[in-house]
Amino acid sequence: MWRGACAASLFTGPRRRLRRICWRGALAALATAYDLTGDVTYLDAVRESMDYLLGRNSLNQSYITGYGTVFSENQHSRWFAAQLDSRFPHPPAGSIAGGPNADVPTWDPTIAALYPDGDCAPQHCYVDDIESWSTNEITINWNSALGWVTAFLVDPDAPVVEGSVGGGSAGGLWLVATIVALLATALVWCGIRRRGAHSPQTPGGEPLAAE
Repeated sequence: MWRGACAASLFTGPRRRLRRICWRGALAALATAYDLTGDVTYLDAVRESMDYLLGRNSLNQSYITGYGTVFSENQHSRWFAAQLDSRFPHPPAGSIAGGPNADVPTWDPTIAALYPDGDCAPQHCYVDDIESWSTNEITINWNSALGWVTAFLVDPDAPVVEGSVGGGSAGGLWLVATIVALLATALVWCGIRRRGAHSPQTPGGEPLAAE
């Protein structure tokens, strides 16, 4: 029942919110279930979900920038906006896209224009376009979950230390990733507040395309 369950709910469920909930908790819950029980069914589910993200899906595309032969690189972002202006960079390696979104009422104009009848297959409702915020957004909450799960998969049999944040070497990686992510977010936010940049501009001063 659990085998591949998260990958299935993550990208074929009817609502985008389900994908977010799964990334925030379900993979970590499956990993924790393996830690507690040693049942490889849970470990297989985490691995298969990661396989999906890295390209074993109906689009044959990795949703993690820089990993795989074909991968997302134009995620919705005001800073990593190379698709709109070559003076900006693409998202850094390891950035995860939101992924397919079959919930038609939540679509942005970009994906809606590709499927005006809303008739795409659930795992095909995706486009690697910076303007497609409903399928191609990058967020700290998704990337922090990716960091946690990646750390777990590096050494799934690392000993769990009672009272530790995450246990073993995986827990250390998780803690470091979390601290770095929080510091990066704080620095970006302080920079925005300092510039009063509620409507970010390109390096030349031109307004960036609106969402």
